[in-house]
Formats: sequence, C-alpha cells, structure tokens
Amino acid sequence: MADAHYSLGLALSKQNKFKEAILHYQRVITLNPKHAKAHNSLGGTLGQIGKMNEAIFHFKMALKFQPDFAVAKNNLAMARSILDKGK
Repeated sequence: MADAHYSLGLALSKQNKFKEAILHYQRVITLNPKHAKAHNSLGGTLGQIGKMNEAIFHFKMALKFQPDFAVAKNNLAMARSILDKGK
C-alpha cells in the first residue's frame, strides 16, 4: 500500500500537482515512518511550493533513516542555500 501511494506521489509531482502529491507522500510516511525516499520526495515537493523549512525537516528525516542517501544530502544543502538567500 505504501509503495502505491509513493508511486502516485511521484506521478503527481511530475505533473506539477504538488498539493495532491504531498498528500500521498504523507500517507506513505504514516504507513511507514522510516521511508527515506518518501521523506526526500515530500521535502522536494514542499520546496517546490516554497515551504523550505518543512522541506529541510523531511530531508533530515530521510538522512536519519538512510544516512548515505546522496540525493537527500544534496537536496538538504540546496534547501538550506535557498533559505539562507532569503534572509
């Protein structure tokens, strides 16, 4: 069930249907709180709609559960950079 929600979230994100995608990523995390890819994807989608602090939280969660997740590390650095530029 979690994998289906994750796949649907990815598809919706690709269609720029970010709010709908967020709901599916959140559902994945409810079903499997340690789903690093869902945390990373949720972070990326939140970043797309300007919720950078929430995005950073989810990138950190992805790294908590999968410390070697290079994409999440890059996303975290990028989100922090964007947030710092806005200060």
